[in-house]
Amino acid sequence: MIRREKLFAPLPTLLTLGNAACGFGAITFAARWSGSDSATSLFVASCLIYLAMVFDALDGSAARWAKQTSEFGAQLDSLCDAVSFGAAPAFLMLQFSHSRDYHPRLLWLIAILYVFGAVLRLARFNVETDEDDSHAFFSGLPSPAAAGTVASFPIMVFGLKRLEDTGKDLWWERFADWLDPVTVTMLPWITLAVAGLMVSRIRYVHLF
Repeated sequence: MIRREKLFAPLPTLLTLGNAACGFGAITFAARWSGSDSATSLFVASCLIYLAMVFDALDGSAARWAKQTSEFGAQLDSLCDAVSFGAAPAFLMLQFSHSRDYHPRLLWLIAILYVFGAVLRLARFNVETDEDDSHAFFSGLPSPAAAGTVASFPIMVFGLKRLEDTGKDLWWERFADWLDPVTVTMLPWITLAVAGLMVSRIRYVHLF
């Protein structure tokens, strides 16, 4: 039994660190924003946020399976979540909405409010949750769900641009031409909304 614990002790930590690596990678790709290649860079950044969600979903299960749950793991998980589901989505929104007619200070304010919402949500989760909690419900929108909401918009636009590049006069291409700017315009306000939901007391079912 002791050998098994030593063998699998690093596994939950590596999964959690994989979460942080994806978050940092998302920021890196979002920072590559340029006029010609912005859709692809932001698409990759969004996919990395979703990959971070996979690591975040697996590390707790791996820790319980290996009987290696600890306070250290819980704190490390929250620190990595702050990167992947706090800073990365906020920066992604800034880059994604850069081409709209929003004042840069307004976008920055929305981004920082999102970061505040994420870190407050994570801190509250650590304080209010004990080891025996069933996690059947969450108080406030979980930060991975909020990050996934923000990251879904660049993925949507990337798909729309692929439709526009087909060169065929199809009705869904005309729909894509209309939806593309609407999506970019909506994201800052969606980001602000999910920031508020994270610090709310609305109950959400734990689906994983």
